[in-house]
Formats: sequence, C-alpha cells, structure tokens
Amino acid sequence: MINNIRKILFALILLGLAGAYVGQKIYFTNYASEEKEGGGDREPLRASLMPSNKSLNEKADIVQHEKKPEEEIFLMGNAAEREKVHKWYIEQGYYDFDDQNQSYRSYDQATLETLAAKGDLRAIDALAKLYMTEEFVRENGLASSTQQFRNAAIWGSTFAFVRLATRYESEVYMFSKTPEEKRYAALEVLALYSAGELRGEKWMNRDSARTFKKLQGITLNETEQKFVAERANQIITDLQQERRRLGLGDFDNSVPPEVERFFNTLEEIDKKDASMQIK
Repeated sequence: MINNIRKILFALILLGLAGAYVGQKIYFTNYASEEKEGGGDREPLRASLMPSNKSLNEKADIVQHEKKPEEEIFLMGNAAEREKVHKWYIEQGYYDFDDQNQSYRSYDQATLETLAAKGDLRAIDALAKLYMTEEFVRENGLASSTQQFRNAAIWGSTFAFVRLATRYESEVYMFSKTPEEKRYAALEVLALYSAGELRGEKWMNRDSARTFKKLQGITLNETEQKFVAERANQIITDLQQERRRLGLGDFDNSVPPEVERFFNTLEEIDKKDASMQIK
C-alpha cells in the first residue's frame, strides 16, 4: 500500500501544480481502460502504476483530516516553482495532466498521423492511444502503438520509457515461458526504466523500476546490474541515432533545479516510507 500512496502523491503533486485535481481521476481511469482495451485477452500488470480505490480513499482522508496548507501538501516551493515543475513534466510527455491535450483527442487518425510524422509529441501520444483501442488492435495488433511510444521517446518524451517498460512487461515478461526468457525480459524492462532515468526523469522511472522488482521478487546480481546499465545506455544511443537521422539535435537531459528539488522531496518521502515499514 505504501507504493500505491507514493504513486498517488506523485499524481496529486503534479495535478496540484496545474490546479486540476479532477485530472487525476481522468488519468488513472483512462490509462487503465486503454491498456485493457489494447491488450485483448491479455490484461497487463497494472500494480506498478494503478492505485487501489482503498488507497485513493485513504490518501484523500489523510489530506482532508490533516488540512495542511497548500505549500505543505505539495511539499515544494512557491507557485512559480510549482509551475516550472509542471511545465517540465508537460515537456516530458505527461500530457494527461494538461488540458491542452484534450483537443488532440478530437482529431481523426489521418490528421494525427500527419502531425506525428512531423514530430508533434501530443499527436504521437494521441495516436498511440488511438492505436490501443480495441477495434484497431483487433485488426492490426499492438505493434503500432508500441512504435508510437518509441517515436515519442525519439522526439523527447521521458514518459515514453514508462510506457515502453510497462508494455514490455505486460506483453513479454508476463508471458515468457522459461525462467531464462523471463529473466532476460525482466532485465529489458529495467533497462527501459533506466534509460528514462538517464534522460532526466529520475523519479517515475526509478520508482517504477523499484516497484517492478519488489512485486516480482527480483534481485539483480552485480553482472545483471552492469548489463542493465549498459543496455540502458545502448537504448539511448540507438534513439539518439534515430534523432540524428531525422536531423534533430542531441537529447537534452538537463533538469531544472526546481525539478531536482522535487525529485529530492519524493526521495525523502520514499525514505520515510521505508523507515515506517521497518518499524
């Protein structure tokens, strides 16, 4: 339950930055239904991203009963700093937290494909979701949406790595037949999260990797840790080559100081959660 509360807090903080609590419900509900629709009979493992209703209610009770001032609830800086964090996350492809993305959902497939080909990240995101609908998947499979997640990563989204990792987890790891296949698939999942971390998004990717390992009972030995690190760098190198082929510059992996402080705050929460579990 602690892991779920951390995910809820992360969502609450981002949504608080935008001043849109209702977006949290839209995000979690839509993301779960889209993955289920796209997976056919294979329902992906959502434990690492989806909080339970019980946890949501408990978190709401905590916020309501404590009645903390806004500055304390969101645990970081002033309004200007919060706006910078929110802006950075939007730039990283977390469009479910941004009202501007709603208009893209009204575009038809041809329009989205035209915009996506030009590197419009919002269009790429909307197109990936369109490709995950039940009707499209039934006729074309899941490869098209996975490719759009990869395109999003090429064009600068760090959230794309979370989506690629969870897709690989649900489509490859969960259905690997032998222990060896399953272990290699687990390393690929962790490498995708690590690649997202290299791109600058140090909390959602890192925390999702920790949750995946905990839920699946995975402990890496030294050789495997080295493999994951090398594989993550190779993933970034491959994507960078695609960027150069498209005439784009190198990835900008820099993180604003406000976002770094945000990460540090979340890490401190993690440490407190861990100490509570020990007690």
